[in-house]
Amino acid sequence: MNYQERIEKLSDVLQRFLAIEQVKMVELRRKDIPDTPGIYAVYAPNSQKPLYIGSTNNLRRRIYTNHLKGNREASTLRRKLFKELKDERSVTEFLETCSIRYISLEGMSEKEIKAVEHFFISILEPEMND
Repeated sequence: MNYQERIEKLSDVLQRFLAIEQVKMVELRRKDIPDTPGIYAVYAPNSQKPLYIGSTNNLRRRIYTNHLKGNREASTLRRKLFKELKDERSVTEFLETCSIRYISLEGMSEKEIKAVEHFFISILEPEMND
């Protein structure tokens, strides 16, 4: 695949991702999140700009178990929020006010998923990604 084809593929995934409706994190049900590889973006309340973008080999575990119900040892997002909010309960309460969108990328290699994540970060400029 040449560069132009790779750029078109990344742009296509981004367009499909942005067409997905955001879901309030407090309304997420574990069983409704696929346990497949994918990309996700967390949005602060009333924001269209992502707070954080991540990739994972298991969306359900990463989003629900690590970010929403986890602790800062299991979640880079929670660790970054903890620096500002100072305790786990405040982090959880804040995340519950946030929304999220995610896309399953089943069938893509880990390398391809990382390329998608980096492309999303470069285009969408989330506040908390380094």
